[in-house]
Amino acid sequence: HHLAIVLGFFERSANGQLYNSALAVDEDGRLAALYRKTHLFGSAEKAAFSPGERLGPIFELVGGVRCALLICYDIEFPEAVRSLALAG
Repeated sequence: HHLAIVLGFFERSANGQLYNSALAVDEDGRLAALYRKTHLFGSAEKAAFSPGERLGPIFELVGGVRCALLICYDIEFPEAVRSLALAG
């Protein structure tokens, strides 16, 4: 059907930390990317989650479209968006 899925979820790491995460699954059902939100918003989110340590990878989805993942408040930081754009 030539489709991909991107979804957000709460991820618990092997060491027990909780992250606000997103993943992308390509048209063949393979994990294309996993991203942990780096810029947490407000005291409640900072109390509930650990921040991710890096921006996600650039990856290709259906038809060779190049993508990257950011979550909500992350896009308010121009350096994150710019560095992903420059990476491809």
